[in-house]
Amino acid sequence: MRKLIVALFLLAVIATPSYAFNMIDKMIYKKDVLRGNNKPVMVNRLTKEVKYIQRSDGQWVEASGQWKEQYQKMYDGQYGNR
Repeated sequence: MRKLIVALFLLAVIATPSYAFNMIDKMIYKKDVLRGNNKPVMVNRLTKEVKYIQRSDGQWVEASGQWKEQYQKMYDGQYGNR
């Protein structure tokens, strides 16, 4: 019985922060589609910064380097930001 309680406690400690992080991500980031190349991106609602890009296999990857600049320019041109 004691092992079961410890196992449930460990599961709660591990799973709760990741669930909370997903909830925070959903509040902070919005999914948008760039018209230039029909590519889904996740954009910070407050700063209008492109943070994640969806690859063709459906996986979300963090935008960085030259790709981030390119997608940020496309997003800014589409919505007239900055």
